[in-house]
Amino acid sequence: MTKKNFVVLATLTCLAILFFWRGLFNFFTQDDFILIDNFSQNSLTENIANIFGKPKVTHWRPIHNLYFAIGGSIFGKNYVGYHLMTLIVHVASGYLIFKTTRKIVASEKAAFVAAIIYLTNPSHFVSIYWISGGATILGFFFFIASFYCYIREKKLLAGTLFALSLLD
Repeated sequence: MTKKNFVVLATLTCLAILFFWRGLFNFFTQDDFILIDNFSQNSLTENIANIFGKPKVTHWRPIHNLYFAIGGSIFGKNYVGYHLMTLIVHVASGYLIFKTTRKIVASEKAAFVAAIIYLTNPSHFVSIYWISGGATILGFFFFIASFYCYIREKKLLAGTLFALSLLD
């Protein structure tokens, strides 16, 4: 990563924290409790069955369920960790928007503005404050990553990432 890209990523991270820091401390709501109970501190076989098997309490979203299983293994029932994980994916998506836009329009300023608009848009409020709503951020991350790989002519990786975006 070049120094310029690092500065862009650091700036986007600071902006995301500035705009959404309160979301890190939002307690579990709605179906967060169901997903946390299904994917925190289970055995590996239970988690695999919950991720890829027939849905018990939610719809079939294996990537989102895998996301909860990883979060549950790392954070247990600590809601701050889940929100932090979602915010990190949100920043990564913003950075990919920067890279994608820069490649398409060949303007760093336009790419940076596009990333800021995405990153600070208030429509992401629900996805960041409601842990289960993070599925939209996760799905978009795989989608923008697939598009970036596609324009860089990495077609197999682009197809794989696109398929993952559909499974979220």
